[in-house]
Amino acid sequence: MTNREKNGFSNQPLCDSHLHIEKGTSADRAIEIFNIICDYYNYERICICALTGLGGGFKDPGGNIKALYIKSKMNEARRNNCYVFGHIYHHHDGKDTADGYLRQVKKLYEMGVDGYKFIEGKPDYRKDTGFAIDDPIYDKMYAFIEEKGLPITHHIADPRKCWDVKNASPIAIARGWVYDESFQTFDRLRAETEGLLKKFPKLKVTFAHFFFISDELEEARRFMDTYPNVSFDMTPGGEMFVGFSKDHDGWVKFFNDYSDRIYYGTDTYNFDYGNNPESYEDSGDAGHRNNLVRFALERTEPFEDIHYGTIIPLSLSEDVRKKIYHDNFVNRQGDAREVNKELCALEAANILDAYEHGLLTPHTHSEFDEELGSVKAAYEYFAK
Repeated sequence: MTNREKNGFSNQPLCDSHLHIEKGTSADRAIEIFNIICDYYNYERICICALTGLGGGFKDPGGNIKALYIKSKMNEARRNNCYVFGHIYHHHDGKDTADGYLRQVKKLYEMGVDGYKFIEGKPDYRKDTGFAIDDPIYDKMYAFIEEKGLPITHHIADPRKCWDVKNASPIAIARGWVYDESFQTFDRLRAETEGLLKKFPKLKVTFAHFFFISDELEEARRFMDTYPNVSFDMTPGGEMFVGFSKDHDGWVKFFNDYSDRIYYGTDTYNFDYGNNPESYEDSGDAGHRNNLVRFALERTEPFEDIHYGTIIPLSLSEDVRKKIYHDNFVNRQGDAREVNKELCALEAANILDAYEHGLLTPHTHSEFDEELGSVKAAYEYFAK
């Protein structure tokens, strides 16, 4: 039984525009898991958003090469099934320069990424880098991306309540996503984002987690109208569905009006729950996020969510859902770009060499063998 059959969802193919790689699982096992997810959730295509680092000291220098390895191998069996958005690596020292960031995005382009993932606008990462979202240090990089016309998925801020510990959600508190005066404010991050869009109006930018704007219907409309290349994805932050519920009719009209600029996504990782597809649905991560988005878009009666309480679904028409679930992604991305195996082999070799000489370190020693093993597997595959 598939997820669709179990929950009575519409029989529509989906393109999940926003997935990630979990470090503690090998890249080869990740391929198996993503195939399980694709089959169970009726995914025609998926986009893996690589991350080379996060706030709090997380580092995964091999994130891009592992994602391209997964893409290449999956597309050998499922043509155009897998896409990759690459991510820049931050040294957090003098090696971070405008020319350095430009070299990185150029190299990723030549290696075969289909777009770019940025998390530099998330409050803890914004604090760690010290660079504003619209800092001139990024200008050369964004100018290149704008010229090439590749899309960006950008994580900006977090829910506004994360700046108020008394009202922050239990999930945000548990994960350390509560921000004091040492972090940039929500409004400052939003202003920096507008600074970026004014500099580079032709950038194709999708803001993850619906831009954390579900309590600001008119502001959401202003962004869409002011910046015609902006779009939003549906990855939870489940608080956005609470926001939609507070002005149901207004948000239904928004979805109808901007149906060409909203993307299905779940923020799912390749956590290993075995080989039984239903075990992924029952997990707190993969299953909850997939079902929450589809319940909120398809159901006609209010439902209870384990984290966010009563949700009034949007009950969108089949035509609008088809755009969000599938057509918008295909129209934007076209065919997956070819992976340049020669360049990927060289990059994998460089990463392995840097590990060997202590120039790069993983986040935790417990993950080192798995992380290094995946980069080695990528090198052996690409070097054939």
